[in-house]
Amino acid sequence: MEIQDAIEGLPIIYQTPKIEFYMNAEQKLLISYAKAFSGEEEYRINMQACADLCGEHGLHYIIFESTNFKGTSPQNQKWVAEHLIPYFLQVGVRAITLVMAKDIFGKFSLNNMAKSSELAYTGGLPFQFTDSFDDAYEWILEQKESQ
Repeated sequence: MEIQDAIEGLPIIYQTPKIEFYMNAEQKLLISYAKAFSGEEEYRINMQACADLCGEHGLHYIIFESTNFKGTSPQNQKWVAEHLIPYFLQVGVRAITLVMAKDIFGKFSLNNMAKSSELAYTGGLPFQFTDSFDDAYEWILEQKESQ
């Protein structure tokens, strides 16, 4: 399944020129589709909105389509590891998967955030990198079935 197939007909619950969040209420799934690079403050605002929307709408699963992700600052990486990932768990998120960035700096940032977060690294919040949206979607379905 491609991302276009998964988001077809789904409501957009958050949108900027650079990112869109789609909600599949039936599957309790948020799909984040990053279309362009977000600056440091914008990145943090978008990720906080993602977590807040999960809590607000009772969404337990997230797919981050991150192939266009170009990385973020060490300060934002630390914020994600220390604040955002624990907050995801607090608002009811049960599993997160990311389609890996193509950009080398994006890959480094994503890996660093996951490794710096004890919850993500040790499995306290199931977390997975994938190479395609199809793999991400299948992994999330497996998580839903096993919980």
